[in-house]
Amino acid sequence: MAPRRERPEEGIGNVGGAMSQLTAELGMQATKDLAIELRNTKKMAIKNQLAIALTSWLMGAKKDKVWTEETAAEHWAADAKDAKSVRLLGCAYETGRGKERDDRAARRCFLKAAMMGDPTAMRYVAGCYLRGVGGDVNYDEAFRWYRKAVHAGDVKAQANLADMLDEGQGCDRDASEAQTYYRAYRKGVCLGD
Repeated sequence: MAPRRERPEEGIGNVGGAMSQLTAELGMQATKDLAIELRNTKKMAIKNQLAIALTSWLMGAKKDKVWTEETAAEHWAADAKDAKSVRLLGCAYETGRGKERDDRAARRCFLKAAMMGDPTAMRYVAGCYLRGVGGDVNYDEAFRWYRKAVHAGDVKAQANLADMLDEGQGCDRDASEAQTYYRAYRKGVCLGD
């Protein structure tokens, strides 16, 4: 006889079961408040990781030079091996949170992270070309980068790619292909390779 397997509700790693149990015990509003707090905690953890990495890099690379925070950030981004860290630095430059707002630096960071293979950064690069952030508007490049992001597995890029196909920006108008990407996006399925 095969050993008894736990039902999904009993598993420790089952978040859905845990949330259902919490809802039953605490009520819906308390569970929503807990979920919001968890998301905020994750966001702070990412910001702290970026600050720690930048500080560590600055201490290791500075030696006897005097650098401003912006110079240190640019040097750190140039040496970073982690695409996500470079993308996060780009986000800091684009939004002006933690860094002085600099759209050109944001675009450079996004481009570097995209070249390192980060699908989200590919979508951000496409957005920069589409909106003219940190440079000129270029619909052909925006379309090319959205397509790359989709092929790299970024589900959200499909909606942007569908918009461009539907409007004929950077490509020939193709409403049928646009609908295919819209449907896949709504289902949360990526049509990339």
